[in-house]
Amino acid sequence: MLTLRQGLRRHYLDKFGFDIVNDKSFSYSTKVFKAAVKDLRRKGLGSVKHHVPITRADMSKFYSGDTIVFYTDTPNGLLNKVWFEIMYYLCRRGQENLRAMTTETFDISTDSSGKRYIHQKKDELDKNHRDTSTGAVTQGRMYELPGNPACPVTSFLKYKSKLNKDINALWQRPLDSFIPTEETWFCKAPLGKNTLGNMMATISRQAQLSQRYTNHSIRSTEITVLDEAGYEARHIMAISGHQNEASIRSYSTSVSEEQTRRISTSLTLATARKDDDIYQSPLRSNSPASQSPLLSDSDLPSTPYLNQIMNTVLSPVMSAPTEIFKYTKFDGCTININIPK
Repeated sequence: MLTLRQGLRRHYLDKFGFDIVNDKSFSYSTKVFKAAVKDLRRKGLGSVKHHVPITRADMSKFYSGDTIVFYTDTPNGLLNKVWFEIMYYLCRRGQENLRAMTTETFDISTDSSGKRYIHQKKDELDKNHRDTSTGAVTQGRMYELPGNPACPVTSFLKYKSKLNKDINALWQRPLDSFIPTEETWFCKAPLGKNTLGNMMATISRQAQLSQRYTNHSIRSTEITVLDEAGYEARHIMAISGHQNEASIRSYSTSVSEEQTRRISTSLTLATARKDDDIYQSPLRSNSPASQSPLLSDSDLPSTPYLNQIMNTVLSPVMSAPTEIFKYTKFDGCTININIPK
């Protein structure tokens, strides 16, 4: 409704020179319009549905051995993986220009350190770039992962080598039956606009993800990940192609599933206080008094590097306790140190 109203406003301003929104003679119609909008919102019809980012749990399913959705020894799996990684690493829009992409749209280069990467080579028009003077070449790079079987550069090069050479469309329809040793795995027919527009929804179903994601969810995921990692908006804009920071901030209006879990854990940890120490952590004591009844071991934050960190920090303490304070001096204080045998 707001879009239609603004369109009518511009039309009447251009053709007749009056403003149906701000002119006093239209004050009554403005009140009626606002009342109608308020009524629609009250009925739950006024909310904006944003493209939700892909959760980390769902992202991990792509590269696990439990699904073949990204299995690169099949045409479908290879197509899915390369398409997703191009969309993710280079921050592509939902379905914009996908049908027009060719085998010349992206290229491989080597940086000053000798690492290879895929980047966009060809200019194109998109939502933020409507003329060729500004261009729409993202500065994003998809780097190789040497020795990693999931290396995106290796997958991209394999995909291009298996394409049908009779057409130059980048996204081609996989063969229904194929021989792994054959040179061509794809038909002499490009994927249609609707098929490309529903790629992420199809992948969501094939990988049995927790929900049905859209193509734009991939772009939302990358921007959210970079924002949470602390990258400045101007750096994210260089990758995404946005023209102003407000567009970037719109992706950060809600918290991710991982963030809500951390927030809940932090709030729960605050209940595990002893006396006046509200920061007492249940990890610091095994006594029932210091344990939170709301917190289980599975709720505590963990990382793959936890054991490594603990070993690095604690091993010197346990193996050489007499060396801990070799060059340390204390005056006017009492120190009690309990080191387990």
